[in-house]
Amino acid sequence: MTFLEGVDTPKFQKLMRRIFLVASCLILYSLLLVANGNYNWYVPPIYVLITGSTHRILLGLCFTLDFCMLVFAFCCMDIASWIYVILCFVPFEFTKPFLSMPSLTPLDYICTASIIATLIRFQWKQLARQILATFGAWGAIFWIGFWSYNVIVAFFIKSTPRASLRWIGFCFCYFIAAQAAMQEIHFQKKIVTLLTILGTCVAAIGVYQFLQWHSYVRLEALFLQHNAFAAFLSFCLPSAFIAIQFSDQRFKGVAWMCLIVILTAFILSYSRGAWVGIILGTGVVFAFRYLSQKNITIRKRFILFLMAGLFVLGILVVEQPAGRGFFSDSGRALYLKTGYRIFLSHPWMGLGPGRYYSQIQSYIPPEGLSLYVANADGRPSGYWSHLHNLYLQVLVDYGLIGFILWGGGFSSCIYQAWKTLSSSTRQRTSAVPYFAISIIAFLVHNCVDILTVGSFDMVFGVLLAVTAFSSTIQKQSS
Repeated sequence: MTFLEGVDTPKFQKLMRRIFLVASCLILYSLLLVANGNYNWYVPPIYVLITGSTHRILLGLCFTLDFCMLVFAFCCMDIASWIYVILCFVPFEFTKPFLSMPSLTPLDYICTASIIATLIRFQWKQLARQILATFGAWGAIFWIGFWSYNVIVAFFIKSTPRASLRWIGFCFCYFIAAQAAMQEIHFQKKIVTLLTILGTCVAAIGVYQFLQWHSYVRLEALFLQHNAFAAFLSFCLPSAFIAIQFSDQRFKGVAWMCLIVILTAFILSYSRGAWVGIILGTGVVFAFRYLSQKNITIRKRFILFLMAGLFVLGILVVEQPAGRGFFSDSGRALYLKTGYRIFLSHPWMGLGPGRYYSQIQSYIPPEGLSLYVANADGRPSGYWSHLHNLYLQVLVDYGLIGFILWGGGFSSCIYQAWKTLSSSTRQRTSAVPYFAISIIAFLVHNCVDILTVGSFDMVFGVLLAVTAFSSTIQKQSS
């Protein structure tokens, strides 16, 4: 068959659509590099056309055209491809300059384009029914109530609700991942493969950095610091383990190498929050799923003992900065004390959306004032940039009212995944228990850090939806 005879085949058309989508994303990435990362989705490119110089007008026009290309590409592609693109961009959304590359926010554009594509592709009544089926009536009520509450409060106190609207990205990824998981039976396996590849690439960079600097403090890979690096690997490590079972005999050696590289970097990161998260996640899932079974394989026991041994080795080998031991709290008690003082002053409505940066200095205890450093724009940086606890930060920002609304929407998604995990109909080759380990690790790690930065909440939303809604994968025979 000649090339022209194959042009109209479904496989060729699907390939061309994917090439068009990838090309649109790469053009976006290139434009952000040229613009030095100064364009964000909340600054409309059309605004630059009106107010900018000739150079900025040209860039703004290119951004606008490429954004339209992205919307068109998403409209033409299957929803599963949207998830693959979003996951691929998470490690490359630099939260600070990396080498010669500036801070970039490509996912803001990509998610906005995909949301518009969703509104175009689906009829509104159909979309509403699917949202209710995905989140449940109570979940949808809680999320809508949370955003409405913050918009209203921000309007009256003259602040911005942009931080709370950031959770739209989480909900959107959860929603489209649920649709893809219900439509494509091999969606689990593809997510496992993608996370394993991404994790290996990022882990290799981290190991190189450790060998170069001999300090976990400099082990950041493409992220802001070592804790964020470890948080991303906590999504990838369980997937790398199940990837060994999913892979054909020809690629099992490669899968084992990926697992070793990711595990090595995860240990070298010396992120105690990520370690505890993975250990608790593994313990809970294995206790819940496997203790009632008598056929725990020798390989699984070996992996568990190997991971425990390597963690102990990491504690003993990785060099610590002066004055910081393994059991030091790294100032977490001071964050809790500050958060408690804010809560006592503003129990119901908190500081208000977007007011943390302008108000935090007034509530810092005397022993913490020496650690307060502000940028040129007056925003705190470094130690007091946030409270290093997602749940405490939400309570401080939005008060009990906002926390209950946010917690209700968040818990509804977790409850759906829990119901699926507790089902006995899943086969042992399903990736669901391993995704559950990453889910628990993320929830635990957020007790000592805030991991919604770097778009990790989108990865969490994808794994949560796949756990809750995907069909069981049948292990592929070689």
